[in-house]
Amino acid sequence: MEEQKGRSSRGSIESPLGRVNISSSGQKRPMISVDDPTDPVSPEGQYVQESSVADRRRAYAQAQAREERVAADARVLAEEAHRSRVDERMESGAKKRTEILLGLGRGVKDVDVEGIIFSLRTLKNYEWKDAIKAVALSELAIEQAYEMRAQTLSRSIFAIDSQSIEMVLGSSELDDKIDFVQNLDEAVVSYLYDSYNKLVAENKSKFNINSPEGIQEVVEEIKK
Repeated sequence: MEEQKGRSSRGSIESPLGRVNISSSGQKRPMISVDDPTDPVSPEGQYVQESSVADRRRAYAQAQAREERVAADARVLAEEAHRSRVDERMESGAKKRTEILLGLGRGVKDVDVEGIIFSLRTLKNYEWKDAIKAVALSELAIEQAYEMRAQTLSRSIFAIDSQSIEMVLGSSELDDKIDFVQNLDEAVVSYLYDSYNKLVAENKSKFNINSPEGIQEVVEEIKK
């Protein structure tokens, strides 16, 4: 019996906290040891350490993916802005060139009528065609003569005293311009129409190529 009393006894208890070792010797108090889950040597510690590393790697990958998306979006926006600026420059350049070509060879003349300045310009091809078609609707020759003046001047007069004809009349409708011309004094209409015909003749003469000098004049006119 005394041998059993003097002999120390050891045992272990499994608990939710880990394995508990109990040692007793004689009258000594039992010694309890609990596995530390933060100890990298223990299985629990190894699991915690591996989970922490995996979480850090996952967080880094997510942050890197966000940065890449932000950078990609920024590149897309920059490319769109660049294309927009290029398109605007191309559109502006094309529009300016079109305006130059459409106004190419067009004659302009100011006619003074008792201190009132009427600004005339030669008609474009489609304007002349429309005027002829409108005149053709008249059956009598005398009517066609008067209609020709009204149709021509209503398209030729583009300003009065440096104010656009649309502003002067308060309308951009062709019919309103025709009514305006038809309500002018006969002498004024006749004088304006004669001035228009002289403008057309002068304008055509600029493009008659009869000599090297004439060719140069045409080239210079086109460059303007």
